[in-house]
Amino acid sequence: MDERDVIALELCSVTRENWRDAMRLKVHPEQMRFIAEVEPIALLVLAKAFVGVMGHIWTPYTFMAGNEMVGFAALSYDPRGATECWVHHFFIDAAHQGRGYGQQALALIIEVARATEPRRLACYLTVHAENATAQRLYARAGFMPTGETMFGDPLYKLALP
Repeated sequence: MDERDVIALELCSVTRENWRDAMRLKVHPEQMRFIAEVEPIALLVLAKAFVGVMGHIWTPYTFMAGNEMVGFAALSYDPRGATECWVHHFFIDAAHQGRGYGQQALALIIEVARATEPRRLACYLTVHAENATAQRLYARAGFMPTGETMFGDPLYKLALP
């Protein structure tokens, strides 16, 4: 695909108006083990946001290409010490993969992580050890493996200067 064909993405919060559309987003079946334990992924994230998993405040987002929802992710942070944030369940919908949206979407999430809290020093995420495509994407964006694991997956860190 020619990069001129790629539509610029916009980051949108999940709201009471669009949450049902977010439920339709999914990855290829063989990718599920990399993203979440259940489908729809957005429902899992909304439940985590509701209960405050890890004691964090969660904000789910969608990625829009024009009027079409093409991806999903969540940011979370611990309100007791907001010097770091976490990216969770980042994915591009199966029907929209291979179009360059992943890199754009990750850049948008990083931009929000940097802009929403000036005290934030780092952004973290975990990536499945077998998900080489995601590992390359995260490395290109500046995330570095820490050498640690969390929930059995390698932990990556991006310094937020």
